[in-house]
Amino acid sequence: MVNTKIKRFFCFFIFVLSFLWCFSTQLYQTKYTNYFSVRSLFTSYSGILALGCMSIIMLLAIRPAFLEKRLDGADKLYRLHKWLGITVLVVSTLHWLNVKIPHWLISWQLMARPTSRPPRVPADFFLFRFFQQQHHTAAVIGEWAFYVAAFLMVLALIKKIPYWIFIKTHYILAILYLLFVYHSIILIKFSYWTDIIAPVFVLLIGTGIFAAFVVLLDKAQITPNIAGKINHLKYFSHNQFLQVDIQADKKWPGHQIGQFAFLTFSRLEGHHPFSIASVWNKDERILKFLIKPLGDYTKKLPSRLKIGDKIVLEGPYGTFNFQNKSSQHQIWIAGGVGITPFIAGIDGIIHKQLNIKTVDLFYTLREIDNSFIDELQEKANRAGVRLHLINTSISKQRLDFELITKKIPNWIECDYWFCGPEGMQNAITSQLRQNGVTDDRLHWELFHMR
Repeated sequence: MVNTKIKRFFCFFIFVLSFLWCFSTQLYQTKYTNYFSVRSLFTSYSGILALGCMSIIMLLAIRPAFLEKRLDGADKLYRLHKWLGITVLVVSTLHWLNVKIPHWLISWQLMARPTSRPPRVPADFFLFRFFQQQHHTAAVIGEWAFYVAAFLMVLALIKKIPYWIFIKTHYILAILYLLFVYHSIILIKFSYWTDIIAPVFVLLIGTGIFAAFVVLLDKAQITPNIAGKINHLKYFSHNQFLQVDIQADKKWPGHQIGQFAFLTFSRLEGHHPFSIASVWNKDERILKFLIKPLGDYTKKLPSRLKIGDKIVLEGPYGTFNFQNKSSQHQIWIAGGVGITPFIAGIDGIIHKQLNIKTVDLFYTLREIDNSFIDELQEKANRAGVRLHLINTSISKQRLDFELITKKIPNWIECDYWFCGPEGMQNAITSQLRQNGVTDDRLHWELFHMR
């Protein structure tokens, strides 16, 4: 299940923009008697909706701190970014089809050309006359920008595409956004500029333009980049986890337990998000990360990285900090490399930075690395955390609702923290909800940001 805050934000934004458009169009008192009048109506609505969503996407691309806090973490922010991107792809495609299909049908003699057009607002003001002169240019630019943007958005959704290509597409999309702004400003109905939607429209495109230039200037972050260097590496060969310890510059602001940071090992590859597996000690300034080879780039890191390498840190981000106080019994559920924030949580209990009376940690994994598990078990014992291992490679047992409730008699009174595959999270949280566990007791890190 995805955080309800981003669901509410998404639905609220679509509703408000749609309502303002309906009011400005006077939809409630206008009669549309033929196809072409309805077509014109949908063209304006889909255009405004697509540009509005694109403007929010551009804002989210610079990772604003005020939105991260309100949406419960940058991982939720990225999920909203993805939802809005899919919405833009669907709505802009419908917008394009709505414009093109009548032309195709008329050229194939399957539809009669309209005999008259709705009257335009007289262009008495010189700026409006200029806009009318730019109509054809704006339409052509918008069409070709759509072709490129649609290709790049589909490309971004394909997870097999290398991450560095995924990142680079966002620079091109920032340029395309500016072209869409020009397209929309020129083609928007003149009457909208004097109606209730105008200030909202101006605010959206103003914010989007600012964010687009921030992205293009390669300043797409609120927190500054911090220098660091690798001071320890350890590779667990059986589960292929690479532990990277980084000593941060004194400018690193510190982090809460369970947060993550963006790391740049190579400027060509760009930054990648990784959870921090350690508590903050301002004297040592060491940040530990566990990296799993989930893509082409991360697979090469064990052979490429060496002690002393300089890296760039950005962060910290996230609100996965185990701070909910509704219960003193927490159940932590991890899958694979999703164990990382829970290792930080265990360290937090050991170093008295986290005060939780009882913790049960369920950890499901396919590959057992004895040295890694031994370290984890030793830390869990020191912290008083009860560790439950589910090795799916040698057992038919799976981590599910039945297993948790069998092990934890008071399961309905506990807080739950998830970090792992979404399929597992969704299945367990769905059954917990059905059996009376309230949303305020469910917390999760969205494992995939793409």
